Amino acid sequence: MPAVGYSSPRLVRGLNREGLLPLLVSSLKDLDQNFSQAIAIFSSSVGMKKRLSLLEKAQEKKIRVEGVKDINKTLQEIKEGFEKKRKERKKKHEERGKKHEEEKRKEKKTEKEEEKKK
Repeated sequence: MPAVGYSSPRLVRGLNREGLLPLLVSSLKDLDQNFSQAIAIFSSSVGMKKRLSLLEKAQEKKIRVEGVKDINKTLQEIKEGFEKKRKERKKKHEERGKKHEEEKRKEKKTEKEEEKKK
């Protein structure tokens, strides 16, 4: 049985250190809530693409986000990461295309050599 005196006062129960109520956000619709006395916490199941759109909307509405000190800097880092991945993917795709073309050329060359032998 819990003893009296070991809980926080009712007025501050469930609030974080700044006195804001943490609200779990997992979609853009969740950001339409009233955040005047609350702070947004993104669900762990939210991916980077969705997190990017959530951060942009939070920045528009001037909503504070738990775990994000500077929204602009975080948005820039995420966009740079996406751009870097896009470039790497494009480079890999080009390398695979070149490799595939070389294999086709070798096959054609061997086919021509076989036809000459016949």
